[in-house]
Amino acid sequence: MRIIYALFFSLVVGISAWMAFTPSYSPIVKDIIAAFEAGDAARLTEFLSEDIKVSTIDDQEAHTKFESQQLLTDFFEEFPPITFEEKHRGRSKGGQSMFLIGELETTGGIFRINLRIAGDKITVFEMNAIRNPL
Repeated sequence: MRIIYALFFSLVVGISAWMAFTPSYSPIVKDIIAAFEAGDAARLTEFLSEDIKVSTIDDQEAHTKFESQQLLTDFFEEFPPITFEEKHRGRSKGGQSMFLIGELETTGGIFRINLRIAGDKITVFEMNAIRNPL
């Protein structure tokens, strides 16, 4: 019986700790999702680190914020967004970063979006768009 209580206590403490950290990312995640749904490259760029790895269909290189905004603008022009659905959210083992996985439905198909958010300013430093087959 003590083992059951110990396991239950550990679970409650673990969930409480996770919940304590997760809300700090909630406002920025909502803003990022809204920017994706609107196809707002300028707004998304506000969350990018100075040197970011942006992977799209045609490009998988490290770029500056300015170059990334151009890539995102071109991407949204070619694939106007319809909706963004968050599929999964979590933290790295050390708690230093967070990740967000979602699907961006566009007029040209559905894209899997992987974001990693880290640092004091909670900036996106990696984004991958992988086109799902229709």
